Amino acid sequence: MQKKISYLPLRMQLVQKGISRPQLIEMVGMSPTTAVHLFKDEHVSLRLIEKICNVLDCDIQDVVTLTDFKEE
Repeated sequence: MQKKISYLPLRMQLVQKGISRPQLIEMVGMSPTTAVHLFKDEHVSLRLIEKICNVLDCDIQDVVTLTDFKEE
């Protein structure tokens, strides 16, 4: 079984910290297109993940995880 990147931990961090998606987008300075990729669990740059971790004051495992993915 393959693994797929999931940003579910990031969404949980946002809820815990009371930060909305638009607020995060502004805080990090990401483009709307990149935000769509991020919130659809698609590939984004490691540099963006680093910025998010710095803004949220958390570690990478607090925003990204690998989940099992079954191709159909």
